[in-house]
Amino acid sequence: MPDLLDLLARTKPYDFIGSWPRLAARSPFMAQCRRTPGGFLPLEMIYDNQPIGDTLIQRLADRYYLNGALCRGARVRLQQATHWLRQQIEDRLSRQESVSVLSLASGGARDVIAAVAGASWADRVQYLGVDIDPEAVKYAHERALAAGLNGQFRFELGNALRPPRAWENRFDIVTSLGLFDYLRDSTAVRLLDRIHALLRPGGTLLFGMVTSNPNQRFFEDYMNWKMIYRPPERILELARASKFARVGPVSGRDDYFFLVECQRL
Repeated sequence: MPDLLDLLARTKPYDFIGSWPRLAARSPFMAQCRRTPGGFLPLEMIYDNQPIGDTLIQRLADRYYLNGALCRGARVRLQQATHWLRQQIEDRLSRQESVSVLSLASGGARDVIAAVAGASWADRVQYLGVDIDPEAVKYAHERALAAGLNGQFRFELGNALRPPRAWENRFDIVTSLGLFDYLRDSTAVRLLDRIHALLRPGGTLLFGMVTSNPNQRFFEDYMNWKMIYRPPERILELARASKFARVGPVSGRDDYFFLVECQRL
């Protein structure tokens, strides 16, 4: 059956607004997107990339939309972030006893869990994930436990835009993959400055922003999923307008999401 679904899903080019206007109503994935646009559950479903419908048409509809441009881009972003995190952590552990990591708007914490779980040095990583959604906090905590990441992984309910002053100069690495997609330029720069204060000297931030979406109208009209789209050059300009002294791209400019690395000197 999975092979048949893949074959059927590839019979037409992917287009959210295309010739199957009733298909979205049959997709459990799309139903979740409409219930919680921008929430952690749609992203987890995108990362899992598995149809969940009970019927053939539901599974076909799920496969059709999960194969969309932005969904594919989100999975590439996850792979890039996971690879970057693993490299950063291993490099720091070659020079220090432990590494402290913070994720703002952590959602399911898929990137950090994937980067750390099963590593020989996992017990030397201290992690804090912060999210405003209690369901996301619970979900990520359960995933970390299932991956064998117990005492060193913590999740807290909180506003990622207002990290407390008690966290300043506390972290070696900070990540935020989706939060900036919803922030105006001035708010984004202010948050970058706050993150700069949270990092220890030599600490590094990885953040990302969405750059484009061939189905933007459908996202906004059908799902009420509204993001701010910026070209890579503008994202780099915002990062350089902050207190960070070193700024550089992590991902390619042709992706739908653009990842940026910022270092505090």
